[in-house]
Order: sequence, then C-alpha cells, then structure tokens
Amino acid sequence: MSETPSFEWQQQAACRNTTEDFFAEMVSKNVKALCAGCPVAQQCLEYALVYEDYGYWGGTTERERQRIRRRLKVVRKTVYRDYVSNVMKEELPIKHGTDGGYQVERKRGMEPCPACLAAHNAKIKDYRSRKKVAV
Repeated sequence: MSETPSFEWQQQAACRNTTEDFFAEMVSKNVKALCAGCPVAQQCLEYALVYEDYGYWGGTTERERQRIRRRLKVVRKTVYRDYVSNVMKEELPIKHGTDGGYQVERKRGMEPCPACLAAHNAKIKDYRSRKKVAV
C-alpha cells in the first residue's frame, strides 16, 4: 500500500488561488478567515497532522498541531517516502549536524539526532527571519 497521501481534497480548498501567506510567523486574519470557511478544512487538518510541520493548515498553527499529535498519538510520516531511492533509504551516509542529515533521517523514518535537529531548526529560524525582512 502506498504511503503517498491523496491531494484531491485540495481542489476544493478555499486557499487554492489565494496569495495569502500561510507560512508567516504570525498569520493574518484573512488566512484564518479562509480556513474558517473552507469546505475541506477537516481533510486539510488530517493531512497536516501526519505530513506538515510548518505553516497554517486546517485552521491550526504549528504548535496547535504538535499538541494535537501528542494528545492523539499521531504518527508522523514523510511525504513521498515511496519515491525515495534505496540509496537514500539505506546506503547514503548521514552527515550529522546538518539539515541534510536531518532530511535523510526523516526520509528513513528515523527520529532525528539532536545535532541534526538543531541544524534543521536553525535553518527554519533563518528562513523565517529572512521572510520577515522581505515583507
């Protein structure tokens, strides 16, 4: 059975053709309103609980989804795991302490080591700070 998620529900998403930023540190009232009135908000949330760490999905923030995952014991999956080559899954060495190492660990279904997790968090923090400046 494929672990690749279905994206059919996205065709009916209220955010489909918007230019609103769903990945901003603080989402706007417009983003929240779009989600509140979205006909597929529940499917969006279910998808995000399993596959999305970042952004505003299904009317929830990143922290809200973390709490829901813990409460419901949701198992996170890596999107497109079926498409990752055997080299990526088994033979590629992990460069610990890097974002690339974090990505390889996640693709292998492993819990990222502290060094790789720190490198990934630093990358996301840098990305968000640069995004704030651009706005």
